[in-house]
Order: sequence, then structure tokens, then C-alpha cells
Amino acid sequence: MGNLIVHATNVHQAGGKRLLLPLLRNLKVDQLKEVHLDARLPLAGVSLPDEKIVSIWPSIRARLACEWQLSKNSKDEDTIFCFGSLPPLFRTKGRVIVYFHNRHILKNDQFKKLPIYVKFRVFLERIWFHRGKKNVNTFWVQTQSMKRELLKELGPEAQVEVRPLYDSLCEGIKKEKNRASPLFLYVATGNPHKNHLRLIQAWCELAKENIFPELTLTLCEKKDHEVLRFLQKKIELFKLKISNTGDVAFDAILNLYRSHDVLIYPSLFESFGLPLLEARDFDMDIIAAEKDYVREVINPSESFDPMSAYSIARAVKRYMRREGPFDKLIKAEDVGDLLTQK
Repeated sequence: MGNLIVHATNVHQAGGKRLLLPLLRNLKVDQLKEVHLDARLPLAGVSLPDEKIVSIWPSIRARLACEWQLSKNSKDEDTIFCFGSLPPLFRTKGRVIVYFHNRHILKNDQFKKLPIYVKFRVFLERIWFHRGKKNVNTFWVQTQSMKRELLKELGPEAQVEVRPLYDSLCEGIKKEKNRASPLFLYVATGNPHKNHLRLIQAWCELAKENIFPELTLTLCEKKDHEVLRFLQKKIELFKLKISNTGDVAFDAILNLYRSHDVLIYPSLFESFGLPLLEARDFDMDIIAAEKDYVREVINPSESFDPMSAYSIARAVKRYMRREGPFDKLIKAEDVGDLLTQK
């Protein structure tokens, strides 16, 4: 029996799922002691023996019971790899590595903008994190900027290593790109830090200049209804060419990458920015926020200030080669003549 325990009881969707499944598919059975997984996680393509997998129902009682069993059953020779950003709640034996990729657990100015149910979950996760952080030997993060943020929380003596886990989706597809009418895509939930409202407002600014690029969003109709209401009003007012696929499965996301030319990414912060790498795999051009998390994984075709809809719009125009010239500069010697003109 191996001595690796993968503890991932709070991962079942989104980017965490995207990173966890390739890991599970490539684990060697002789290295593995057991895997603790959220019962909702689909295990397509995972061929681990059933006796190695412990499925945990997503309830507080079941999660606490699993944490207690982990504490009681771990051995000195074990390595416990906690995949979902949260450390073991109780002291365990062996070496504990936490793969930290939930930026919301750290202090940030976007917390107050979160929906109330998300705030409650993040609040509990923050309590859990601070209760268990002393049980960790090493934290793994995906970028240098994430390392800096985590060290602010943990202190400079903490052991934090940059380990960007990522499996390429494909070998890359060379596309014929039509910059005159490119198809834009933003793969993201409607959480406030994803910055959809400014992106939509940027499309309104473009419409005022009679520029109507096509943009596809992936907002969930149940969870992101406020953003969608705002979007619908702007579509009606400005005749915007923005469509929404809804919350689609990952295979459908891959098809979106294949069928679009440009990923636009205005998110205010990310622990990694997984769609940036996915878009690169599909040879998409990328227009992104001028943020550290972006520059640490890709070099965008254009960048912008994510706090400014005007800056986003100008970046789109530059990409489409529609950026107009600066207004003519006025020389000091001409001021007097201008002021006296009638």
C-alpha cells in the first residue's frame, strides 16, 4: 500500500474540478493509500479501484467525521495532499501539503460584494482555514502573486511553494483569425470580481461609436440573474451583440474555445486564471486585465485597466484596429489665436 492520501472533499465543480480530475486519472495505484472526494464529483475517466475512494456527502456532519477519521488514521509515513485550499481541521500525523487556490479565503475588497449565501460559505471557510493552518507543513500555490498574498496572511516564515498544476487541453489549433469581425468570449461565473458589469459597459461604449463586436458569456441563469438583468437592459438600449450560453458542461466550453477568436478577461483577481491557459491551448488571442496574475501565465495581445470600461473598450478597438488617432495637440504658440477666433 502506498502512503499518499489525497484529501479533496470540497471540490466538485469549476476550476477545482478541472485541475483535480487529471490528477486522479494519472495517480499510480501503488503510490496511493486512499482518496477522499466530494460525492458530487463526477469521476469520468478515473480508473482508481473502488476500495481506494472514500466518497463524502457534502454535509457539515459528514465533512467533520471525515476530518476526524483523517486525524485518527494517518501515519507518520503518510503524505496528505489537501487539494481544496482548506487544511486538515485536526492535527494529523505525516506530512501535510495544502494546494491553495481559493483567493476569497484571503482578505480582499470584493468580499462585501458577494451574495449573502457565498459570504456565509466563505466566512466558514476562513474560520476553518485559520483553525487548521497550523496543521500544514507546506502550501502549494499557482503563481508568485498568490504566494505573496498567502504569505501576508501566514507570515514570512510559512513554507509556500509555487507549483502551477495544469494539463494542456490540446496541442494547439492554428486558427484563421478575422480581425475585422472577431468573435469574443468570456468564460466566467457572475461573481462580482469577474467584473461583468464593466465589460458590458465597455460594449456599450463601443456601440456609441457604431462598433458592435460579438461577445459570448457563460453566465448561470439561476445564480447570475442580476448581471443578466443588467445585460438585457443594455442589449435593448444599445443593440449589443452579446449572447449567453448559460452554465454549460466542460465539453461545451471546449467547443466555445474552438469556435471563438478572442478571450477577453477583465477579472479583478484570480488565484490562477485557468481560462487564460485554456484559451492559449486553442490558439486564441487574449485581451486581459493588466494584472499580475495575467502576466504570470500568459502575455496578452492587448491589456487594459479592469476598473475602467473605457480602457476595456479601447483595448478591443486596438485589437480590431479601430482605435482612432489622438486629437490634434495644441502648441502654446497657437493658444492666443484660438482664443481670439470668432
